[in-house]
Amino acid sequence: MAMNSSMQTNKNKTIAPYEFNAQKMSLNQLGRKLGWQMPDNITDDMMVTGINQLKQAENNQLIYINHADYIDDLWLSQSQFCLLTAKLRDKAQAQNSAAEHNHKILILCDDPRAEWALAAKLLYPTYPFIDKQQESVIASDALIGKNTVIDDNSTVSSGCNIGPNCSIINSFIGKNAIIGSNVSLHHCHIGDDNVILSGVTLGEEGFGIIPATAQHHTIPMPQIGNLVTGKQVLIGSNSTIDRATIGSTFIGNHTKIDSNVHIGHNVEIGENCLIVACCGIGGSAKIGNNVAVGGCSTVLNHVKIVDGVEIGAGTVVYKDVLKKQLMWGIPARPFVEQARLNLLLEKMLKKQTSR
Repeated sequence: MAMNSSMQTNKNKTIAPYEFNAQKMSLNQLGRKLGWQMPDNITDDMMVTGINQLKQAENNQLIYINHADYIDDLWLSQSQFCLLTAKLRDKAQAQNSAAEHNHKILILCDDPRAEWALAAKLLYPTYPFIDKQQESVIASDALIGKNTVIDDNSTVSSGCNIGPNCSIINSFIGKNAIIGSNVSLHHCHIGDDNVILSGVTLGEEGFGIIPATAQHHTIPMPQIGNLVTGKQVLIGSNSTIDRATIGSTFIGNHTKIDSNVHIGHNVEIGENCLIVACCGIGGSAKIGNNVAVGGCSTVLNHVKIVDGVEIGAGTVVYKDVLKKQLMWGIPARPFVEQARLNLLLEKMLKKQTSR
């Protein structure tokens, strides 16, 4: 699926949503504050400019890996600063000892993801607030309801109709959007002709909680990404869609989301999808185009669903669905397979009760 940019430019001027600003800090300074075991090849002029994911990171952004599956991505990453365990460091160096990778700074710790989160808290001192970059821009023909608050970093485009008691923070709202009452938009890019019904919360923090270990209590991971919707998206009342930890949570063009749906951080949903009431979509799930998810269904974290799949009501999808088909049941199985299984179980129960 093609993802829209989470930022727009108008006459070379960046408009909302703005990124969270990272404070530059030397790697040595960061390591001292957090008690890291630093390698010998670090110099005082090595600056960390933020955190990022492996594949999107720039040279001076901090990354981490916590599984051997990501070793190849580590060597391909543009970042030179990586947190990892000693065991993973040894595996990574054994797999690739090429001289061109000697510039990587591999920092050892017992829990790389937790240390990455703690580093983020130091690197983004104003989080969860955005530094003011531009006064709000509200089109002259936009209709704004009573008691609605629009912060200085937001943009409301022509033809918008926004209901009462809304909160709009660091968000861009495209042309002709209709927004009901009591809606919260935080760090969002809302596409043209969206309809967002009353009570919706978009772009709030996802549940990025790192579990407690012997070294740390539970750690909330700063959610420094945003939420992007395409054009003509419908979001039903009382639904919640979280912004990304890094990057964008994305809802594609013409997708319709029913009431009381929860969609986690970093989820990507393609075009022309239907998500029916009371569904839960776990963080980082990837859903293709023309997918229908029946009511009260659950798609677990990181699951991938290809184009054209149908998910029956009340289904739990716990692993990738890589073929266009109808899935049903707990756990999700192809419809015919699940129907046969149900019939077999029914026959077994009848035999038992007839004895």
